[in-house]
Amino acid sequence: MRILVVTNMFSAVRDALENDGVNFKGMPGFLKAMQYFTEKGIEIDCIFTSFVSTDRKFMNSETKLSFIKKEQIKGIVIKDYRINKLTRYVFMDVALLSTVKKALKQKKYDFIYAMTPDSSCVNKLANSMGIPCGVRLYGSFMWRNLKKKGRK
Repeated sequence: MRILVVTNMFSAVRDALENDGVNFKGMPGFLKAMQYFTEKGIEIDCIFTSFVSTDRKFMNSETKLSFIKKEQIKGIVIKDYRINKLTRYVFMDVALLSTVKKALKQKKYDFIYAMTPDSSCVNKLANSMGIPCGVRLYGSFMWRNLKKKGRK
């Protein structure tokens, strides 16, 4: 099974990528889940969003984690707070969708897990391509745009 994870958790995992993956400060639940699935033979690739422009360096450098290698980081989309809020949301959706589309052209994924305030656009893309998508939505003004699947 192959999963694409789209998340804004990069600031929480940055120190784990730079260190040994044992002594890190943020989001052990996210990293432990990634480690568990990798150990079970599930291939996981990641697209991160970040507020720090220098985080793009992780696209070309090795990580210190045994379960997240640089080849698994398919993109780091930077949120630029120098532009106004509405323009930023539109730009983020375009930049994020472009990065996700590129990853989907490179590999076939069985599932997409979107965990970001911008996940509604990822969900729409996944639905249009027939790829199951799990969404953890928080802090989004676009929650009404998500397509409801399943029964009540």
